[in-house]
Amino acid sequence: MAKMEDVARHASVSKMTVSRFINGTGPVKAETRTRILRAMEELDYQPRRFHCSTAMAAERTLMLIVADISNPFFSLMARGVEHVANNSGYHVIVGNTAEDETKEQELINLAVSYRVKGVILTPVSDNSAANIHLLKQKNIPFAFVDRELDGFHADVVKGDIVHAAQSLVEYLIGLGHERIAVVTGPLNSASSRERLEGYKRALAHHHIPYRSNYVKQALMTRDMSTSFVHELLDQPKRPTALFVANLFQHAHTVLELRKLQIRIPEDLSIVSFRNTDDLAAIDSNVTSAVQPAYNFGSLSAQLLIERIEGKRQAPTKIVLQSTIIEDGSTGSPTNMT
Repeated sequence: MAKMEDVARHASVSKMTVSRFINGTGPVKAETRTRILRAMEELDYQPRRFHCSTAMAAERTLMLIVADISNPFFSLMARGVEHVANNSGYHVIVGNTAEDETKEQELINLAVSYRVKGVILTPVSDNSAANIHLLKQKNIPFAFVDRELDGFHADVVKGDIVHAAQSLVEYLIGLGHERIAVVTGPLNSASSRERLEGYKRALAHHHIPYRSNYVKQALMTRDMSTSFVHELLDQPKRPTALFVANLFQHAHTVLELRKLQIRIPEDLSIVSFRNTDDLAAIDSNVTSAVQPAYNFGSLSAQLLIERIEGKRQAPTKIVLQSTIIEDGSTGSPTNMT
């Protein structure tokens, strides 16, 4: 059986560094964490703190890996996972990738090292496939939530993003808008491509030309750039309406427009996605597609636990509908130039 000193030697670090990483008693650089995790995996090393009595706890432990825990959507989703898991006698470890594939890899390696019973995850991007293959190799059941990846036969709980995006854009068209811009997340993510597809379908359905210069990409996290705002406003024909991907994009856009003294909705209408946590969105009076975030979590946990306990064999896909809520961020383009 491998020991801590074996991991240290294999990762070319000190035993103290390995101990600090495993016990969380001090900072460890990201590159070093990756080397330690790889060594733990290759040596099949199980930290001592997970032996003995905690080994039994690991038998009833799930890991939830989310894209951005600071996003209220994922926070509320985590509550749904925890509620169902706890009621079924499972504990939940929550990991946050911050939309970073390296962090995602570290968390999946941790899930393997801790011998969790199953994993619920929101893939960072298409490139996440390489990370998730490790779960398959180790026969650890997993379920996708909010996003899915092609090539994996797994349980999935997601929203009908294409239909919701199309509905939001058609709502703007119904107000008279034709110059409608869209800001997606990075297009290496399925959910971002689905937003763009819904946007395109709405335009095509109403015979409105698709303008590639009205399509921008931006991160969907708290630390995102707002350069797309200036790029859109610098167009020869400014858009009169804007469809953004989530509440972080909406909040950053509103702040930037205020600096430029552009009024919402008098000068620019905005629509977005958001979740069902009204308290988190109390200052966001945005016309939006409201997703049932809590249900994303509760249903994905239920599917995973059923699979772990052998109650189902075939993968199940649940697609949840959004509700369009009209609010004060949209208006007619009559007086816009």
